[in-house]
Amino acid sequence: MTCSTKTGRLLLVTGNEGRYSLWSMKSDGSEQRKLVEAESGITLQSARWSPAGDAVYYFRKGGDTTELMRLPLSGDSQRPSVLVSGLEAGDYFTLSADGSQLAYTRDLAYSNLWSVDLPGTGSSLQPRATQLTSGTLLYADPAISPDSRSVAVTRGSDVKGSVYTMALDSGQQVQLTSFGAARTWSPAWSPDGRQIAFVSDQAGSEKVWVVSSSGGPARVLDETNASDTDDLLTWSPNPYLIYPARELHNLRRLNIETQEEASLLPKDSDGWLGYKPTVSPDGKTIAIGWNRVEGFGAWLITGEGASASLLYAGVVPFGWSSDGNFIYAFDIREREGREILQLKLGESKKPRPVIALAGPILSGTVSPDGRKIIVSVGEEKSDVWLLEDFDPESARAN
Repeated sequence: MTCSTKTGRLLLVTGNEGRYSLWSMKSDGSEQRKLVEAESGITLQSARWSPAGDAVYYFRKGGDTTELMRLPLSGDSQRPSVLVSGLEAGDYFTLSADGSQLAYTRDLAYSNLWSVDLPGTGSSLQPRATQLTSGTLLYADPAISPDSRSVAVTRGSDVKGSVYTMALDSGQQVQLTSFGAARTWSPAWSPDGRQIAFVSDQAGSEKVWVVSSSGGPARVLDETNASDTDDLLTWSPNPYLIYPARELHNLRRLNIETQEEASLLPKDSDGWLGYKPTVSPDGKTIAIGWNRVEGFGAWLITGEGASASLLYAGVVPFGWSSDGNFIYAFDIREREGREILQLKLGESKKPRPVIALAGPILSGTVSPDGRKIIVSVGEEKSDVWLLEDFDPESARAN
């Protein structure tokens, strides 16, 4: 919310169920007026009055870049127009008093893959971390193959990306999907390693897709619906996929051949299952980050969903030891979740720290043999940029 120094009117940006609106009103709340509405794109922190109070500037996201918009409030045309496009802008900007200069922040958030080698039981060696990728792309949702030789990952940006596999010995990457402007999430290997499932909005809405791990055309599972699910997918040792139900209050079990689905929990949860489920080596137990009334943390689901228990509060599980006795997790409350933790089943003791990474852990995977962990580690940079004489209408008025 901001106030015009010229007219004294307030300017607000509101968001409700995915729709964003710009409003103006007097400071006592009267004379409310909706200026513009959009389903997406308007940045909540980015609306400003022109110095004369006769127009509004705001940012509108469009793909990987941002547009600076101008909405005139007087004259014949009161439709928004694009002043500057192609900006790599963050969420904030400010104007000089005469309106000739605009300063904005540019934020760049990305992530890279790190590998952690775990020493065997009884070894005196310490875990060792190695960075596998570099650059300013998002490497997200890693999943190690059943033979522990490759990792599947989504590579791209917030608005578009593709599924890749990467050989762990050579680092060679192979692109499996190419959907142009579509997004992809959460690759998951089939138990035999021949297929990789993932979620994409290539079909117009989020659905589950399957592609051969050696390459070839991907096929969509038309009957699936991964909308409003955070698009988190896993393939259990049993021949079915598991992903959250709409609005994250249950889990669905999917047979990819028949596309038949069934709820895993006997009834919907009051809390949300907002993290990727990970299945024990024997396929009998699911570990997941669950925000239940009793508390958020690593929960265990056993017996076809009939039983659930809190293993440890505040942590997000992402993988199992090969014997099924330990779970690996990261704590989102401490040090931005930089530490990999080991939790022993059946114990309420504080988790054992394994190793701390260079940045916050976003997601992770453990090899079936329990000897290697791969995590996506987030990084972020920001700076400030200046636009001059960006509005011809303002320049003519002055």
